[in-house]
Amino acid sequence: MPVSANEKLIVWSKTLMIVAGCWNQPISKNPIITKLFFLYSLGMRICCILFWVFLFLEMLRLIICGYEWEIIIPTLSVVFTDSKVMAKMIIYMKNNILDIIPDMTKKEKEVWASDCKEIKTVYLNKIKFLRIATVAVATTNFLTIFLLELIGVFATLQVRDYNKFHNGTTEVHFMYQVLLPLDKVNHIHWFFSTQVIWAWIGYIFSVVTQIIYFTILCYAAVHLQILQIRFKSFVEPNFNFSATVEALEKKTEVLKGLIHEHQQIIKFIETFNQNSRYITMMEFVMSSFDMAMVVVPLLKVDGRPQDLSQMIFWAFYFTVLMTQLFLIGWTCNEIKIQSGAIGNALFQSNWYLLNHETQKLVQMVILRTRRDLTMSIGFFGAMTTDSVILVLKGAYSYINLMNPRN
Repeated sequence: MPVSANEKLIVWSKTLMIVAGCWNQPISKNPIITKLFFLYSLGMRICCILFWVFLFLEMLRLIICGYEWEIIIPTLSVVFTDSKVMAKMIIYMKNNILDIIPDMTKKEKEVWASDCKEIKTVYLNKIKFLRIATVAVATTNFLTIFLLELIGVFATLQVRDYNKFHNGTTEVHFMYQVLLPLDKVNHIHWFFSTQVIWAWIGYIFSVVTQIIYFTILCYAAVHLQILQIRFKSFVEPNFNFSATVEALEKKTEVLKGLIHEHQQIIKFIETFNQNSRYITMMEFVMSSFDMAMVVVPLLKVDGRPQDLSQMIFWAFYFTVLMTQLFLIGWTCNEIKIQSGAIGNALFQSNWYLLNHETQKLVQMVILRTRRDLTMSIGFFGAMTTDSVILVLKGAYSYINLMNPRN
């Protein structure tokens, strides 16, 4: 599908949403392609729901049947992660968050139409950052799932050979522990086939739910930066006290237009915060427990060769969680920083050369920017880089409780 010149910021998230079947904008003028995409989208969503249901049922089976915690904890960790993915998708669709995409492309068109080189540079830098973030998230998720499946394939084949040689009935608890009403060892082809499907579903939805969130936050942050540039330069350097009344009134109108844009951005961020607050809170609350469940198996590694592959997998899984956590903390913190910087940018302009009415407007804007825009995590406050430290401290506490060696 061709990429529009006004979709450079959202091109990565758009591609992922199309692959995941959650793109809600017209994909083609051809009705046949549109219908096929609708069926594909429906199939992907059904598979996503079934994946979570089968994971949850298998976890219940393991708990009820009294399996060891070394087997239950990995399943519990995956259920937690997939539950977050499911919750994010439900929130995105319920609150129609993806409906803002046309506005994002419209705003990008205005950026490329601007004569200001600094604005374009800031926008391009944000595109580069989002590209790096997308590659980091996609790569770490891919390597983690690939290792999970690869290790599981070899381990399952070893169990099959062991059962044949000793006439045993040893179960396999590798890869995604999903409920399968068949003996996994005796029906190994069915087992591997379903694992390919679950690996694809788990990968694409995990990545797309994160990138949607990062893209929207980057969009908000970069337009706050653009507004800073426009506020700072709305009074030209050659403007002076002897300007005509008409010139002063023109500057007042320009400032009012910028204030209107500022109000629109504030409304956008506050609306998105209201619609996505449960996503942010969920990441903050559950990330500590997720990390603890990943680190505990790492602490149990005792140096045996067969534990090396598991150690590598858990290390990559930990990298996935850390990457996700730091990107959320960083992008949310950007909203706070850039919203507060608008007042400083306006103060650095030649606002004192304007008439009394315009100066009062400037002061009102500066006062408004003293109240930072933030992404809320409920009664925990705002999501910032400091919140990331709190999550890590919480994870450390959970690890001490869950680690049997303590």
